[in-house]
Formats: sequence, structure tokens, C-alpha cells
Amino acid sequence: PAKIGARRFWTYGVRSDVERDAVIGGNVGGIRYQIENGVNGFLVSSIDETAKRMVELINDKKLRDEMGSKARDTVRKNFLLTRYLEQYVDLFAEL
Repeated sequence: PAKIGARRFWTYGVRSDVERDAVIGGNVGGIRYQIENGVNGFLVSSIDETAKRMVELINDKKLRDEMGSKARDTVRKNFLLTRYLEQYVDLFAEL
């Protein structure tokens, strides 16, 4: 898997938040902070592992739906602008 950059994070966030897709990401860089392996997606380290996880998701609709829903919750809870705004308001309130 390739390194995950800002564009890939954006893709993860949009896919998870809008489309409720289960995601598969390379086990490198910041994506590890966004995907909890086996909960809201899969982290993979090889092409073979990627293919295995893809087949698993294709064959298991319930797993796809559960992971997609959890991925959406993760994005909404941790990565939306409103979340950052809440953190800034809390920070300034403490000053």
C-alpha cells in the first residue's frame, strides 16, 4: 500500500461520512489513527492482505454495513470541522 497523504485522508473521511463505506487502508502513517483495525475498517500491510480483506467485505454485507456505520461515526466524532471548533472553544474557555 502507498503512503497515506492528505488527499487519501480526505477520501477516507468523505467515503466514511457520506457513503458509510467500510474502508481498507495501508498500515502506515496517520491512517492508523483513523482506522481501528477490525472495527471501522481494516489496516493492511501487503497486496495479499488487501485482497483477502476485500473479498471478506464483498462476501459479508453485515460486516460491510457495521464497519461503514462505525467509520462514519469515527469521522463525525473525531475529524469534522465542528469537532475542532468545539476543542477551540473548550481551550479558550479554560484560559
